[in-house]
Amino acid sequence: MSFKTNTTNTKHRVMLSGVPNSGKSTSLATFVSEGEKMNIVTSPGEAGAKSLLPGENITSYVYEVPEETNLTDIKWCQTALKETEELTLDLAQSSDVLAFDGLHAYYNLMINVVTEGAFSKGEEFSATLFGLTARRLNNFVMSLYHSKCPLIVVTCWEDWESSGGFDPVKFRDGNTEKKLWPSLVGKMSKEVVGLFDTRLSCRLEVKCLHNNCELKKDNDPHHVWQFLPRGVVAGVGIKGLTNIPNSVYKTPWIHQDYQMLKAFIERYK
Repeated sequence: MSFKTNTTNTKHRVMLSGVPNSGKSTSLATFVSEGEKMNIVTSPGEAGAKSLLPGENITSYVYEVPEETNLTDIKWCQTALKETEELTLDLAQSSDVLAFDGLHAYYNLMINVVTEGAFSKGEEFSATLFGLTARRLNNFVMSLYHSKCPLIVVTCWEDWESSGGFDPVKFRDGNTEKKLWPSLVGKMSKEVVGLFDTRLSCRLEVKCLHNNCELKKDNDPHHVWQFLPRGVVAGVGIKGLTNIPNSVYKTPWIHQDYQMLKAFIERYK
């Protein structure tokens, strides 16, 4: 029989999204506890590898790109996609904590392969290929979701809904006409958030929910995770939380520290 009684699920699947330099990759080190081993896989084409500092309990994998490689070449894209998927899914069966850095770059690689290079060249292609790419990404994320790994974290850029690119003026001024979603082409920008237990938006704010935060008292911006929709950020949330007080809805920003987040979830689950 394929069905079983639904019991407490101790696995956790997290998406960290944010604009560049908002703390996504840097905060990954907070997800590993003493005695655990963490593996980080950086997607080919992701440029944030310098933020990933390997340590005694952290191993970081960065895809090696030979000199003079044409990153839009379809054969290179196919090889990079295959090798990245194989390594990531293999590590998902043996890691205490697994992080996949740069889902947006990985998705673009997928689109380029599915469109046989038309995407990277700016050429026209059938809109049905977006659906095919979305299903392929869904299969990859679901394979991670159902793997043995207790904790998986995926990072992704954010972008303005229906916008041609990131607009720092709108971001700074809090223009709510457009919302920030994961930077994935097509409908996956919204659908992907449902594939994770938790989606957090990485922000640089002067606000947070910590009463004794010295940075907040000094009116200094600091890296926080936004966990409820507010202002320009949409589609964030933590599944399974109940009885969240109104005060938390007013300040849905927690420091970029997974141990703090775990304590928060335990309190309100």
